[in-house]
Amino acid sequence: MDIRFLVLRSSEPQQLAEFYSLLGLTFDSHKHGNSPYHYSATIGQTVLEIYRLPKIKRNQIRICALDSGLMISTERF
Repeated sequence: MDIRFLVLRSSEPQQLAEFYSLLGLTFDSHKHGNSPYHYSATIGQTVLEIYRLPKIKRNQIRICALDSGLMISTERF
């Protein structure tokens, strides 16, 4: 199974992107259609995206993995 897409949501997305940048990741700011602006980096075949989390929620992680063509998604709140 390969992890192809990882989403982190944080109340401080810029600080989180800066932290991962210290580990060697290069982030770009993206916006797709009506989605909010977010940071995106590629690690091999994996896309890491960092979104702003509404202040009423805790930090959140979403992992999508590709296993034999099947997309598996899990979220942690």
